[in-house]
Amino acid sequence: MLAIRRGGVSPPLHGGRGDRAPTSIHMSPKKSFTSYLQYAVLFFFSVIILVNAVRLGGELQGIAKIKKVMPFYFPGLKFSGLDTFLKDSERVGYYTDRDMKTDENARNFAQAQLILAPIILEVDNLKRRYIIFDCADEQHALNKIMSLGARPIKKKGGLILAERQP
Repeated sequence: MLAIRRGGVSPPLHGGRGDRAPTSIHMSPKKSFTSYLQYAVLFFFSVIILVNAVRLGGELQGIAKIKKVMPFYFPGLKFSGLDTFLKDSERVGYYTDRDMKTDENARNFAQAQLILAPIILEVDNLKRRYIIFDCADEQHALNKIMSLGARPIKKKGGLILAERQP
C-alpha cells in the first residue's frame, strides 16, 4: 500500500503489505518491571515447592524405615480373644489402677470396648461375674482378685480376666 504525501508518492511506512505490523531487526519489546517481578515470584515459589518436596521425601523415607522396624500396632488387640470366655455376658467389669483421666489410659479402655463389642465394659464395677483387670502391676491385680474371692481364668498381655463365683 502506498502512502500519498505532498510532493509525490512515498513507499509504504512499514515495508511491505499494509496489513502487517512494522518489523525491524533492532526492534525488541522492553521488559517491564512487572514482568521481572512475575518471574521472580514464580522462581521463589518454585524453589519453595522444590525444597518442601525434598523434605517430604525425606520424611516419608523415615516413616518407611520405622514401619519396617515397628509395624502398625493396635493396642486394643491385647483384648482380642477374651470374648470367647465372655460369650454369655452382656456386661463385664473393668478394673484398672491407672488414671483414667489421661488420654492414653482412656484410649486403652475405649479400644477394649471396641474389641469386645457388643459386650459393655463397666469401669470399676467389681460386682459382675467377669472382671477384666488391666493393672500396671500384675501382683496388685492378683491381690485384688483374691480379696474379691474371684479366680483368674485367663492372662494375656498384662490383662487378667477373673471370674467371680455367683
